[in-house]
Amino acid sequence: MKAASIDMSLTTMDWSAEQQQHNSLMTCWKGARENQPPRHMTTGASHYTIKKDPLYRVYQTYNGPTQCQLMVPEKQQKKVMSIAHESTMGAYQCISKKAEKILTHNFWPYMKI
Repeated sequence: MKAASIDMSLTTMDWSAEQQQHNSLMTCWKGARENQPPRHMTTGASHYTIKKDPLYRVYQTYNGPTQCQLMVPEKQQKKVMSIAHESTMGAYQCISKKAEKILTHNFWPYMKI
């Protein structure tokens, strides 16, 4: 079985273009462009921001660190999941640990682990 990899030839602009084509990210883009206030949840608050073109989710837990998570475009989601599952560290981790590792740096709506 061939290991998945993210296309390293993707530029920041390519990644951003893929993000903008993903329908479920439209409200995220709108929130970032309009500088909407953070959305409060049980565990913390999040908002969206644009840094050098790509879209990010900024998540702050009420008692922990702030995480800036790159929004993963639809075309790259399976690759990100495969990399997490196939990494040497990921081979022996339970599902919740894999999810935690992925969410530290990446996010997408309706993520299925």
